[in-house]
Amino acid sequence: MMSTVSIILMAAAALFVLARAKFAYTRRIAALPAVMCLMEMMGAGVLHPAAYPVLTAILWLAKLTVLFCCAAALRQDAAAARAKAKRREKLKRDLRAAMDPPLKVMPQRIRSERPKSVDCA
Repeated sequence: MMSTVSIILMAAAALFVLARAKFAYTRRIAALPAVMCLMEMMGAGVLHPAAYPVLTAILWLAKLTVLFCCAAALRQDAAAARAKAKRREKLKRDLRAAMDPPLKVMPQRIRSERPKSVDCA
C-alpha cells in the first residue's frame, strides 16, 4: 500500500510541475519525481517496510525532500514569471512613452479679452 501511495504521489507531483512550470529549468526538475515514480513501480513489493524500517524511513525522507524541492522550484518559477511580466509591462510603457510625442500645452484665452474685430472692407 505504501508503494501505491508513493507512486501516485510522485506521478501527481511530476504532472503538476510539468503543468504549472513556465520555464524550462523547472520542467526539467519534474523528471526527478517521474524517475522516482518509475523506480517505485519497478520495485513495488520488493522492499517490505516491516523488514527494513530504517531504509524505508530514509526512502520516505528522500521522497519528501524531492516533493519540497519541486514545490520550492515552482514558487521560484512563479516569482520569475511575475518579474518577467512586470519587466515586460514596464518596457511596453517606456516604449509607448517614447513613441508618443509630448502634448503641447496651448495657452488658454482669458475670458475678459474679446477677439479683435477686423475690418473686411
